[in-house]
Amino acid sequence: MNIQPLRDKLAIKPLHEPQFTRSGIALYASEKGRERTCRGEVVAVGPGKLLANGARVPMEINIGDIVYFGRGAQPIKGTPYWSAAQADIMGIEES
Repeated sequence: MNIQPLRDKLAIKPLHEPQFTRSGIALYASEKGRERTCRGEVVAVGPGKLLANGARVPMEINIGDIVYFGRGAQPIKGTPYWSAAQADIMGIEES
């Protein structure tokens, strides 16, 4: 399935990383009850926000960026991806 986000939206593939207990047991966060920040890879980017004067604000986030996002992101039904506005992204991981 190809996804082309509109305006300032992104499609993100979550990168689920387990958290480990002191004894070494891996705990995976449930997506339904997630309270913390999640990390993911951007797989599609919209063209940018359209202003009232017709100008378009370019996106600061590119395909392939690893980003941190929170509750503003929503799952895209029937896919493993999440949708978020550029404003919902808390940060970009630098390599």
